[in-house]
Amino acid sequence: MTIKIVTDSTADLPKTLCESLGISTIPLNVQFGETSYLDGIDIQAEEFFSMLTTSDKLPTTSQPSPGTFLDQYSNLIGNGHDIVSIHVSGKLSQTVNSAEIAKGKIEGSKSSITVIDSQQCSAGLGLIVIAAAKAAQAGATLKETIAIAEEAISKIGIFITLDTLEYLQKGGRIGKAQALMGSLLQMKPILTLLDGAIHPLEKTRTRAKAIQRMHSIADEQQPFVSAAVIHSASEDTALDLEKHLASLIKALPEKDQGVTYTNSIGPVVGTHGGPGVVGFAILRK
Repeated sequence: MTIKIVTDSTADLPKTLCESLGISTIPLNVQFGETSYLDGIDIQAEEFFSMLTTSDKLPTTSQPSPGTFLDQYSNLIGNGHDIVSIHVSGKLSQTVNSAEIAKGKIEGSKSSITVIDSQQCSAGLGLIVIAAAKAAQAGATLKETIAIAEEAISKIGIFITLDTLEYLQKGGRIGKAQALMGSLLQMKPILTLLDGAIHPLEKTRTRAKAIQRMHSIADEQQPFVSAAVIHSASEDTALDLEKHLASLIKALPEKDQGVTYTNSIGPVVGTHGGPGVVGFAILRK
């Protein structure tokens, strides 16, 4: 049997990468008022951020239903695939719970379904998914593919700077970064994910200093083999950061060099990050 990797839209993966690696993406839901959208299908990043900055009310998000997963799993199993389903941290979303419920509803199948909580989100989740998909595409066994995904989880670092913590706070995903709220004023936070939850890392006085610090954090994280940059309406800054990360990876032997890419965060992650996000994830050697 061949192995198929399933993830969700919070991975913020470029569609071209998903197509080339055969990755299936389950969309989460974004609700603006009375209208519900499928993340990355009914609404794209550019349209979403335009609505976000002009709307009086913040959107809300929700996980896919177990039925959505069941449909995807049934289709893949019907085509003779084993499934490794890798999803956003269970501390940030109930998506992985929906996947587990769907898995439990498929009985008597000859195919295997493995559901993995990545303990990550966005670019961090994306790099884990890519590592697993590349392994599966190269002919790894199911056991090997699962092991590679789990090893990648232990080697991910993610660092994000925001213009404001307002969106994280109102969306209920602020985690340990809540401690920064009273002292921030005009300061710009740098956050990370630890054990699946958001934690404060540092705070800087200006956005320019925050971006400069992101470059130096990248230097401190060496050696790493892959990197992904994510942003919301900050493409030039993100591409410059990707260029810096790529230069660090190119210092490694060619056989150790992995992927680098830049992508906009999607509507679900954007609901909680807001405009002005710049972040990166690395897969350590």
